[in-house]
Formats: sequence, structure tokens, C-alpha cells
Amino acid sequence: MLIFGTSKSKKTDLLVEKYSELIAQGVRACDILVLVQNSYKKSRFLDAVLADKRVDFLENPKIYTFFGLAYAAVPENWAFVEENLKNGPPLILPNQCGLEVSELFMKSAIKETGFADYNSKINLLHQLFRRNSLIVQNALTHQEVAERSEVLEEAFGVDAGRALELFKKKSAQYRAFDYLGQLNIFNFIYKNTDYFKNIKYVFLDDGDEITNAEFEFLKHIKPQITEFFIALDPDGVSRAGFLNGDFTMPQKLEALAGEKPLILDKIGFNPVDSEISSYTMRLEMINSAVQKASEFLKSGVKASEIVFVAPVIDTSLKFVLKENFGENSLQFISGSEKLVDNPLVASIITLLKIACCDYAPDARELTALIRILLQIPVKYCLPIVEGYKNSGKISFERFKKLEIADFYKEKINNFEKLLKKIDGAGGSLHEKAVIAFNALFDKRFEASLEKINFFVKQLADFEAVFGELAPAMKKVVLTQLENSIISENPPNSLEVEEEKIIVSTAQKIIDLGITRKHAFWLDVTSGEWVREDTGTIYNAWVFQKSRKAEPFTYEESLKLSQEKTKRQIRKLGLLFENIYAYASLFDRESLENTGGIEEYFVNRAKSGEITFEFTPREDQKPVLDYKKGKMAISAVPGAGKTTILLALVIKLLQNGVKPENIFVLTYMDSAARNFKERIKKICPNLNAMPNISTIHGLALRILKENSNSVKIGLETDFEVCDDDKRAQILHRLFAKYNIENSEFDRYDRAISALKLSCFDKLKKPATREAAAFLKFYKLYNSALRAKNLIDYDDMLVYSVKILENNPEIAAFYADLCGYIIEDEAQDSSFIQQKLINLLAQKHQNIIRCGDLNQSITATFTNADREGFEKFIKESKSTKMSSSQRCNNAIFGLANRLIDYAKNDSDLKNAFFDIKMQEVKGANPKSEKPLNVRIYEDYKEEREAIISALRAIFAENKDAKTAILVRNNFQIGEYEQFLAGYGFTVITRSDYLGRQPVFNLLLALLGFCEHPWRNDTVLEFMKALSFQKLSIFTENDFEYVENLKNPFILAQSDDLPSKKLAQLLWDLNYWLENSFLNVGDFAIKAGNYYYSTQVELSNLHIIASYFKRLSLEYKTNLYEKLVELAKKPAACKLFTEDSAQNAQGQVSIMTFHKSKGDEFDFVFIPGLCEETLPLVRENYRVNGDLRFIEHIKTLNPAYTPKDENELQIRQIEENFRLMYVALTRAKKGLYISCARKYKKYSKVKNVSVSTLFDDFLGGGK
Repeated sequence: MLIFGTSKSKKTDLLVEKYSELIAQGVRACDILVLVQNSYKKSRFLDAVLADKRVDFLENPKIYTFFGLAYAAVPENWAFVEENLKNGPPLILPNQCGLEVSELFMKSAIKETGFADYNSKINLLHQLFRRNSLIVQNALTHQEVAERSEVLEEAFGVDAGRALELFKKKSAQYRAFDYLGQLNIFNFIYKNTDYFKNIKYVFLDDGDEITNAEFEFLKHIKPQITEFFIALDPDGVSRAGFLNGDFTMPQKLEALAGEKPLILDKIGFNPVDSEISSYTMRLEMINSAVQKASEFLKSGVKASEIVFVAPVIDTSLKFVLKENFGENSLQFISGSEKLVDNPLVASIITLLKIACCDYAPDARELTALIRILLQIPVKYCLPIVEGYKNSGKISFERFKKLEIADFYKEKINNFEKLLKKIDGAGGSLHEKAVIAFNALFDKRFEASLEKINFFVKQLADFEAVFGELAPAMKKVVLTQLENSIISENPPNSLEVEEEKIIVSTAQKIIDLGITRKHAFWLDVTSGEWVREDTGTIYNAWVFQKSRKAEPFTYEESLKLSQEKTKRQIRKLGLLFENIYAYASLFDRESLENTGGIEEYFVNRAKSGEITFEFTPREDQKPVLDYKKGKMAISAVPGAGKTTILLALVIKLLQNGVKPENIFVLTYMDSAARNFKERIKKICPNLNAMPNISTIHGLALRILKENSNSVKIGLETDFEVCDDDKRAQILHRLFAKYNIENSEFDRYDRAISALKLSCFDKLKKPATREAAAFLKFYKLYNSALRAKNLIDYDDMLVYSVKILENNPEIAAFYADLCGYIIEDEAQDSSFIQQKLINLLAQKHQNIIRCGDLNQSITATFTNADREGFEKFIKESKSTKMSSSQRCNNAIFGLANRLIDYAKNDSDLKNAFFDIKMQEVKGANPKSEKPLNVRIYEDYKEEREAIISALRAIFAENKDAKTAILVRNNFQIGEYEQFLAGYGFTVITRSDYLGRQPVFNLLLALLGFCEHPWRNDTVLEFMKALSFQKLSIFTENDFEYVENLKNPFILAQSDDLPSKKLAQLLWDLNYWLENSFLNVGDFAIKAGNYYYSTQVELSNLHIIASYFKRLSLEYKTNLYEKLVELAKKPAACKLFTEDSAQNAQGQVSIMTFHKSKGDEFDFVFIPGLCEETLPLVRENYRVNGDLRFIEHIKTLNPAYTPKDENELQIRQIEENFRLMYVALTRAKKGLYISCARKYKKYSKVKNVSVSTLFDDFLGGGK
């Protein structure tokens, strides 16, 4: 019997009915084989049969998952199997183990194989397991694997084959088989024995989702089968690709059944009927979905009627759901739960480390052990933990001397005895684990029983395979188990708690067949909905049994991936009555979302619904008149570049251009975010956003999409090497090859210069210095690839290589890129321009907008100013010269600076021929817009700044003011100086330590790391006070500073203020939670102190960052965070509205950082030739610049610059930097310099800028 139907058709009920009929007719249960998708469905099938009144008794029912069937068959046929094994000592029964044992075998196979020239060994283990799974579950022969390897032109196919053979031999030698190994043995059993001879009937549910291995089994036993009962969804197969499903399976099963199907229902693919609620920040999205679900619950909807579906169940989502619904109301089914995430398992592992493995846990693990198991307040545990940190040994003597309740001391005494008992007990690790469990288990851990059993079984598996474990082996085993993911060890039983709100990934929902009335689909714009199906040594599509050995094209890969996603969405949608879809512009790490599943929704906003009123100025009209082709837009400061580009994008949308065909490229992440948010505000119903990102973001998308990175030998899950990781790699190589750390900056910059020069081949180095660098350059790149990393330069280089070397991929993106709009084009590098041209090669619609007069990065980055200048000359060009930003006197001064430079023959190319013009009646008015002075010393200059600021704020308390300085170190000087006069200061700095949320969490982690030190308490108090989260008086600070005993041990009644009493309570609370995963701890703490959407979103981003770092810096995370606080942020954070924030405050930043901003009043102090040389004779080309220039000449295509040219270029850029600084001011500009400045405790004379005499009127 063949049954076609969807999940709505009750096809499983029909199977149960037919099964019960057979039993009622006298067919023995042992003659009927039932195969279901998973253990949950197995339980449901059995329960349904037993509920049938016709079934009085069921003896030995054969209801299995396919893996479960193999698991049962292997030991029952082991004697036969053992006879055919040729290596290793024979065993009475095999070791049926999890993947943890297999990982050790695979690592050994990798080591023996070598994999010479394989770039990244980090992910090789995963790749090989994936390849093995595809081969086994598709029932591929050696010949079929070889044919597929040839189709893919695999560089490492031979190595991969050898490694898998070695892996199988090792498994056989130890008689240790994971679920795939058992499946291989099962294939041997059913083909060579009569084990299944009594099976007369086969029931198969969810037949469309079975693998080819399962189908081959069914095909093999068909001759003896009286009747098949097969239920499937002919349009199903949601598990195609990396989960080993096969799109042709419904047809194969129909042929196997040999009869026409009974069609219960027929529902094809229909777009999901739900509007997509879209938000900027992911946390906004989660909160909105949670709010709607909460309203449902209040209105009488039951928890059992609600489900949340997300591509990833991360810490942020879990926290928000638990906070709103309570942990006991939720069941998380993510498919990726780590065994060590269970606190009881983690505690027992720590116990085993201490007691019998000579394997020191870190202090956090020890704290968690004492706090969770013994329930002793953390502050009393400190003597134990502090002593352990200092000596590496656990001692309880100091604890016993504390004046605390006797029952705490009794707990420690019992704990001591337990450690000795575990240590002294003979036998195995798993027996010791049982001793620990029996001593510590109570009602709190009832829900942990299943995971404890799993953990003990894994320990037993290791010991069964390897015998008595040596201490070194015990460490390996415990480390392996700490990283064990439960779902990777099928068969694994799972019970769905029907009365709870379910939170799950899509495929888990489909596999379990969970139906609900209200389904909340989250992150629908996230590319994580679409899993990768290819890697460097596997391709899920090519390795399908049904696929012929013919060339595999890019179009085929895209088509198959889209088909898989479409089928998954269809099956998922059929399970729910009502679907509510949610999306965010940025993902959980604050990166722009790309990909996703929004194309499968029916209710998407149409271009015709967009309304936007904008009246362009005359100089802006040519931009809005654009139709096609190449156009260059030159725009002065304040001309409204972003606004006109925004208007152009909206006009294109209104004219019917699809959002996915518009690409807007910005120079900075913040600009991309701003652009996205503005479009979102103007077009709130526009769910399909245009592609808006930095050009690096677009390059990264090209690498990640459709597994394109495989084309250049990169793993699909490569990571981006941030500045910190890059610095680590460089320093390690410096140490290894005895290179002085003083070379860091020049090597760092030279690496980028050489990478981005787009060389085909390099010249032979002419000097030893260049030869040494080139050797280092190759070592650095090798180090990146070995760690599965790419740096920011690689993003551009590799994306260009992919497009140049793969015409199919280039054609796909060229077709997609209907319009490319680039902002800040003057900062674009040669390779970025090359990438843009490759993407635009079909439609040739490129709009590049910029201001050559604001090109201020060319001398220390790879910006190609000349490239944009050439584009202006060769394309349709328009100028936007009107600006209403500045007072007429201020923009007049900026225009005169252009003329001043042009009068110098050396500087005639410093500025482009465009000047600012007023917008009649719109420019700010001011009584005294220009204020220029030279002071005798820096104290006089600073006093004048204070006086001017006081006058400004006295007139307008909300005025936006800024102090612009040349160097970063000056920011701190002015911040400290102004704070002393009571001004509220904003430092526009990229440094992570200056981000408020990070700063507070770092202070709190510092306290938790050293809670007995009162200086950590003071740091936390300062962080709270600075952010006005809690205001402490000077007396409060003095009290804590003068305390002789630890503040944490104080009694609240003894404290002099309520604020300190509250602080003590808070610190005790945080200390009690300090053993939590650092990500969870950060979210818990931050959620207490912060309330705005931006703050909370940043909190979740930082918490995710902490969690990632904790994996690498397990024992010294806090020290690493202190180090990172002094560096630019590696995680992208949101900012509050800068215009609103800056009102009534003083912003301090560098000239460079000020670009793109504007202020009512701007101060430019310290304008001297030492910091901003504007005369060529005052500037010397430094050694680093000469070195980088020399390295660039390794590229034969590069035209080198002599000393004179390098000098001129730097002076030109300094003039443009001055131009940028001048044009930040709207109403008032204060330019000054002192003749003497203090530096390194000494007062020194400086050379006042030549601008004062020649251009600014002497400054008197």
C-alpha cells in the first residue's frame, strides 16, 4: 500500500490502523517491521497501536528508526561479523559508541595521512565526518565515490579516501563503531545473512525523508515481503543535501511499491501567507515577537499552542524567552546542545579532574562546583578559590577558619571526604562518576538524569574501547566530553513536552512533526536558514546516489539549494495554523543579514506602495534624472550626498527596480547602518531591502554565499581574522623568527599594501630586507589558512579571484547587480574598484559619489584617489556644490584654502576643482564665526577654550561642540582636562574600552575575578557613576578606599549610605552568578542596568563576543578583555542618535574621525607644523613609508614614487585633512596654537602652522 499525503492528511494514523488490523488478524508483531523517522515518532506510533482496542497484547514489536534497527542487529549478529574481521583481537560483543571515540580514531587517521598542502586542518575533522556520512548514507561504492571525486576535480580526494580507510581500520581494530560504522556493518549483515527472513510486512512512515542506505535495505528484502505499507509526502524531502535526503526518493519508493498511490491530500508549495515584521536590531525583533506571544497567553491561548522557530537558538533568544515566560514553560530543541551545558554534568567533570586526573580545572569551574553542588555562597568560597589560583592546589583550611554557619563547614567536610573517596576508589572513570552522582544528586537535578546517563555511557564507551585509561588518556577523554554535542550521537531519544512553548530549529520541528496553532518564525532574513551543502572535500549534491557522474554547474548548485529550502519551508508551513514572521536588518553579531527565506512569503511590500517626498536642489536634479550607465557625483561637505543617494534608491524602487538588484556600497559600517535605517523609516513596509553594506561586506557575502569560498580552497565556515587575531599571529611569527616588535606597524601595513596590489606574479626582491619580508608574508598567509582565517584584505582579493576565475559565478552576480551605487568613492582602493567593475560588467550601471577634497586616507591606506578622478573624467559627471551646513565665512575660509594650495606649484593637485556655495537663506548665521589665535603657552590656550565653551553653553545649553585633534593621545588629555571643569565629554573613539556597556561589564568581571580586592569594587563604582547608573558620593568612594577588610564581607547595616548597602547586595548577587557561562552572565547583568534598545542590543552583541572569546581564553578571559579594551572594537556595536547625544556636550575626536559629522562650534587647537606639516621642508618621509613603497615595487605593474613625490602626497593630504576639519563647523570655528606645549612632563617650543601668517591673518 502506497499512501501519498502531507502532515495534515493523517497518513500516520492510517499506517497505525493497518498495523492494528494485521495484529488483529493474527499476524505476529515480530513478522512486521516498522521504520519511522526518529525515536519520538517511534514512541508515538507504539502508543497509538497500544491505544487501539483491537490490540490486546503486542509481543516483541519491531518498531525502529533505521539507525535503531542497525544498532539492534549488530550485536545479535556479532559472532558472524567477528568471523569476517581480519584485524584486532576478537571480542564477544562490539563497542557501540558515540562520536567521541570516533573522533580520536579520525584524528589519528588525519595525522597518518598527512594531508600535505591542505590549508586548514582545524575543520578537516568535520569535513571528513561529513564526507563519511554522505558516502555511508547514500550507500556509495568505492567506484561511485571515485567518479564523484573526478567530477568535482577534488585536490584532496585521494587523501580523504585514505584517511577514511584508516579510520575504518582503526574502528575495526578496537571493535568500536559509531552509528555510521554500525550502519556499514548492518549493510554487511542484511546482505550476507538471513537475519530478516521472517519479516513479511514493512511499514514505512515519512518515506520521502529516508536515505538511500535505508532504501537499499528495503530493495534488498523486497522479494520476501508480502506487502509494503509506505506513507510519504511526494513533495517533501526536506532533508535533501547535507542531511542525506534524495529528491528522487518518492519516485524510487513508488517504483518499489509497484502500485498506484492512495492520495489522501495534495498540497503543493504556496508562499507563506504572513507579513514580515521587520526591525533594525535583532533584539527589537525578538522583543516584538515575545510581546505578541505574551498577549496571546493573556488572552487565553495555551502555551501548548505556541512555537518559536529560528535558524539558531542562541544565548540572546534563550535569555529573552526565559525572562518573559519562565524556564519551566519552555522546551528548547536546538539540535546542538553541549553535554557540558548541563550544570550537574559540568560539576562531575570538574570533580573528576580534581580527584583523579591530575587535570586542573579553572577557577570558574571550581567556583561553579562549590556553588552549584554545595550551595555555599561564593563569597565564602573565596579562600578556597583564591588559594587555588595562587598554588594550583585545593585547600580547605582557610575556609574552615571563617566565622560562618556550621552547616557550611559540614558541607565542606563532606565534600573533602567525597574527593578522597573518588580518588581512592579503584575502578574506572565512569564508576567514579557514578559515586559522585550518588553523593550529590537531589531533586534539583531530576531533569538531568538523561544527560547524566549519556555522560556515564560515554565514559564507559571510552573505557570499553581503550581499557584502563592512563592519566594522560583521562585528560583527553574529559576534554572530548566537554565538547560533546548530544545531537551528534544518534540514536538519541527525545520527548516533546506538549504542554510547553516549543523553541526549535526548523528541521527539528519538521522531523518531530510538531503542530501548533501559533508559530513565530524569527530571523527570516538570516542566511542561516539555508545550510551549506558543500565543503572542500564533500559535496552533498554530487554525493547523492541518484546523481549521474556528470559535470556539476554553479546553476545546478543554486537550483538544488533553492529547491531544498523551498521544500523545507513548505513542510514547515503545513504544521501551523497561523504564522508570524519576523526579521531584522542586522544579525546577532550586528552584521548585515543576507540571504534568508523572505522570498518564500506572499505578503511582501510592493514598490508601488513606496511614497517619498523630496524636492531636490538644482544641483541635485541631475542625480534624480539618472536612468542608466556610469555617473560620477562630486559633492562638497554638507551637500546632502547621503540624502540624494537615498532619494535615488527610492526612485529606482518606485520605477520597479527590484530591491535585490540594487547594491549600495559605503566605506564605513556605520554609514551602511545609517542608510539602511533611513530607508526603513521612509519605507516601513519594505521587507525586501536593497543590498546595503560596506564593500568588504559585499565581498564577504560573495565568499560565503553558495559555498563560493570552496572555489579558492577555503572551508565554508572560515572566520574573519579581526585586528586582535591578526596582531597575535604577527607577534607569534615575530617571536618565532626573531623579528623585532618595532617592525610591527611597517610589516602590518606592508602586508595589506602587497595583498591589495593585485599582482599576478612578484619580482625577485632586490634587497635582503625585501626578501625577508616576502618570506614573512608567505608565512603569515600560511598561518591564516592553517587556522581557517581570512583577513579583511583577503575578502577583497579572494572575491575578485572567484569572479575572475569562475565565469558562472561572475555571470550570476553580474546579472544580480543591476545598479551599483558607491558612497565615499574617493576612499575606494584599486581592488575595490576592480570588484565593482566585475560586478557591473553586464548592466554597466555604476553611480559613484564622493568628494576628492575629502580624500584623507590615501597615505596610510590603499585608497586610490586617482581612480575616482579618472572615473569622473570618463563618465557622465555632475557636481553638487551647494551646501547649507556652514556659515558663509566658514565655507569661504575652506574655499580659500583650496586656492591657497593651488598657488603652490607642488600642491596644484591637492584639491579637485569644486567649491562650496551657499543655499540662499539656509546657511547658519553667526556674529563671530571665525576665531583665530596664537597663545604663548598651552595653559593660556586651554583657558581660552574653557571660556569659549562656557559662553557657548550659556547662550545655548543644547549646542553641539567639538574639539578636533590630530593624534589619538590628545583625546585623553582633553577629556581629562574638560572633565575637571565639569563638562560632559563624548570621546568619539573606536576603542572597545570606551564603549559604555563593555566598560561596565569589564569592571563587573574584574570584581568577580578578584572580589576580595576593594580596588575592583572602586572600579565598578566608577563605571556605574560615569554612566549615571548609580551615583556615589565622594564619601562613598573614600569609605571603600579606606576599608581594611574586603568590602564584600561587610554587613549592610554597618555601611554609611544606602547606595553602598545596595551596592553590597548587588555585588553579592553578581558573585553568586559569576559561575555562569560568561555570555549568560553578561546578559543577566546588563539587562539589570540598561534599558534602551541600543544599549540592550549592544549588550547582546558584547555577550556573544565574550562567549566566543571564552572558548579561546578559558583561563585568562578577563586579562584578555583588559587588553582588548585598549584596542579598536572587534565587534560592531550600535550607537545612539549622535546628533541628539552630542547636544550640550563636548565631543573630542581626531580630524579623521570627524569626517561625516558636523557641529555648531568646532575648536581646532594645537595647529602646528609638528602635528600637521603643511610645508614640504617640514615633513620628512619616515622609514615605514619608504619600506612600504619599496614592498609595493615587488609588483612589476607598480610605478614607484621617489622621495619628492612621497613628500608632496603627504602634504596634499594634510591640506585636505585641514579642509575636512574646517568644514565640520556650522556656526563658529576656533583655530588656535600655543608656542609651547607640555609633552612627557617637559614643556617644549613648537613651530606654529604656516597657515597663521599666510592664510589665517596672523592669529592675533
